[in-house]
Amino acid sequence: MRTLSTAYGRRVSSFTPLPELPPWATAPPTDASNWTVALASIIEPASGVAWSVLWRFPGGEVWAETGRNDNAVYFRFPRRADFRVSGGVITAAVLAYLTLPTLRHILLDTVLPLALAAEGRLVLHASAMRTPESATIVLCGGSGAGKSTLTAALGRRGFRILSDDGVLIEAGTPVQVVASYPGLRLWPDAADALGYMAGPTIPVADQSDKVRVAVESFTDAGTGVPTAIYMLQTAVSGFRIERLAPRDATAGIIRHAFRADLHDRAALERQLHDAAALAEAVPVWEVGIPRSFARLGEFAERLAAHAGATHGRAVPC
Repeated sequence: MRTLSTAYGRRVSSFTPLPELPPWATAPPTDASNWTVALASIIEPASGVAWSVLWRFPGGEVWAETGRNDNAVYFRFPRRADFRVSGGVITAAVLAYLTLPTLRHILLDTVLPLALAAEGRLVLHASAMRTPESATIVLCGGSGAGKSTLTAALGRRGFRILSDDGVLIEAGTPVQVVASYPGLRLWPDAADALGYMAGPTIPVADQSDKVRVAVESFTDAGTGVPTAIYMLQTAVSGFRIERLAPRDATAGIIRHAFRADLHDRAALERQLHDAAALAEAVPVWEVGIPRSFARLGEFAERLAAHAGATHGRAVPC
């Protein structure tokens, strides 16, 4: 049976269950920008597609490659899965003995934001949250920076978690953010310490010990006008929050953005333009946090106070 769910504000239609996503709550639209997920035994890229590496593991092994022609964009995860995106249809071919949780992780957390980036959209590696004052904030962080853990801690302080690691930026006046889907991916010890292991959990992927923990879903699809963007940095000294100048803010946004083709000059120029416009429209702050899980609650309280000051408008500490 086909399931209808939602991610990045779009309908996702799939015969493969996607339990991580909230259900689509309204009548199915006919908008071509929505996605249909299909499975295939094999994906044969068109001849002449030039491949480029997107990411590598620390040891140098390729994690993801991309290629495209006039009709489709391809994403290849060696020895794991291949994907073809064309006309709103995302076709997946599973390789080797990939587990279904791993397939869904690659699809939801990598392929969907890359598909948006391939359309020329600005998508950030970031979480989105709604403060107790109903302001929307974005928290960017690189791998291992502690973004998900800090997001989880803020969730215990009255913040509504709209997404864990995917935020679409919609240009306009005002700028809008559209969160990927509500959820958290945490290491088991952090999830347990923060009280999330009491609810249902599912594994993230077969190559990771992280677990997905449930958070409350909302009917507004995680859309909102951002009042602040925070760039998380590991600090060697004390906690700090500093406003970034537009040039540095633009560089930070670019650093945390998904890119579907590293050699597409026009797409890179558009992304730079969109990042600069975002940095001008929304205050961007750099947050320095020492690596100390014991003080996580203190750091979360200070960031919550900053984000919630003056009815959600970010102000200096």
